[in-house]
Amino acid sequence: MLRSIWSISSLLIGMGLLLVGSGLLGMVIGLRGVYEGFSNLMIGLIMSGYYVGYIAGGWICPTLIRRVGHVRCFASFAALSAALTLAFGMVVDPWVWLVLRVFNGLALMGIYMVIESWLNERSQATPGSQASIFAVYMVVNLATVAVGQYFVTFYGATAIESFIIAAILFCMGLLPIALTPVPQPLPIATPSLSLGTLARRTPSGVAGALCSGLVLGAFWALTAIYGRALNFSDIDIANFTAVAILGGALTQWPIGWMSDHCRDRREMLIAVAAGATLALVALSVVDTVLEGSAEPNDYIALSFVLGIFMFSIYGMAVAQTHDRFPANEALEATRGLLLLHGVGAAIGPLLSGLAMQYLGTQGFPQSMGVFTVLLVIFVWWRIHHDDPVPMEERSPFHVASDQVSPVGVEMDPRADSPLSESPPPDDGSSTETLSPEEAATAAAEAVAVAQNVASEAAEAEVRQQEEAAQQTATQPEAQSPKKPETRWDRIRHFIRRHVTQGNNDSMD
Repeated sequence: MLRSIWSISSLLIGMGLLLVGSGLLGMVIGLRGVYEGFSNLMIGLIMSGYYVGYIAGGWICPTLIRRVGHVRCFASFAALSAALTLAFGMVVDPWVWLVLRVFNGLALMGIYMVIESWLNERSQATPGSQASIFAVYMVVNLATVAVGQYFVTFYGATAIESFIIAAILFCMGLLPIALTPVPQPLPIATPSLSLGTLARRTPSGVAGALCSGLVLGAFWALTAIYGRALNFSDIDIANFTAVAILGGALTQWPIGWMSDHCRDRREMLIAVAAGATLALVALSVVDTVLEGSAEPNDYIALSFVLGIFMFSIYGMAVAQTHDRFPANEALEATRGLLLLHGVGAAIGPLLSGLAMQYLGTQGFPQSMGVFTVLLVIFVWWRIHHDDPVPMEERSPFHVASDQVSPVGVEMDPRADSPLSESPPPDDGSSTETLSPEEAATAAAEAVAVAQNVASEAAEAEVRQQEEAAQQTATQPEAQSPKKPETRWDRIRHFIRRHVTQGNNDSMD
């Protein structure tokens, strides 16, 4: 396992730096929008733009990667992310930020796709390492996003230096990967989704993915607004976000283990949605219960509890979906859930931002609580209409993350069919990367071998023709069968015989 992790260390380091920059940028945009006086609805719209670009990148980026290659696309996406980050600090306008945020989401999707293609290639090249590589990648993903929240405390959200630090991190994340000699992954296929089939076969999984997007989209987008409305400092807002991520990262596996032993896995989906609802209700009433003396640490503690349940909704939705699909269709189903999660994440900030616009600060947890209550009601209704999947037919739980691209879901050990456009396997021999000199030598040898084979084939054909001619010359001519003698033939023979006899008599 350690050898497998070490082989992808440069990829993980580069991805970690990029995600630290991404986490910092999201925090700075939210806080700076508050300081600039943007409305809650406008900030929610700006944050939704990220997920619009993220979804669009799922179709645009594979085409670009196939045309120009993984390395060039990765360098281009990282450079674009750095340029966009600097543009945020230079032009402070809500509508300009909306456009920049859309392209930021598209660029991040491209970065995810390229890195996850390399990671998936490495996991398939090392048998038995897929689960460990996927788990380590999820840990790095969540941990670095959490760390990025604290970088805002260096200069504050109003200083352009915070945007510069994020741009530097995007550029630094490019170096470990660009300087690593990794083989070119297989081409990426554009995801083909059948959401109607997905909704018919696993309605609870679809509802869970959509609800997860609504809740997490609002959380990522509006936490900074919520914290500033409660008079939190920048470090308090960073703590509020980071502990929620920590709670989700630490408890996904134990919750998944319990779901493996439930009579119906949907019961655990209801449990995590209900737990998130209770945590959101507590956030709404904590100041009232404590008679206006609630401290930031009280909210931070409740954020940890919220993270335990909130980040587990998507994992439960994926597990429920895998139970309803055979292994060869699980990857396609997971891609559909990822798309639905992205749609929810694009809508969630708008709805919660609108709620905060009219209900005030408490519109943030209350709107999210409405999403989770609706999920509880829907899944409870489905449990009473559908039979559960027998335990012996279930897939084992594995940690799932919404912070991946359609390529990243291929690393899930439950996925059976690959997303890449890989050719059918041959005799099992592996391909090696050759230098230009080795490739030229191999090509010359191949041409020489082809010429020898062609000349030998021509000589063999000439020999076969000569042997066939000799056999034809030595064989006696085949006599054609005699035709039956007709009346005219007998007359002709009689005349010829008597004429010949008369000539002989005259000669005598």
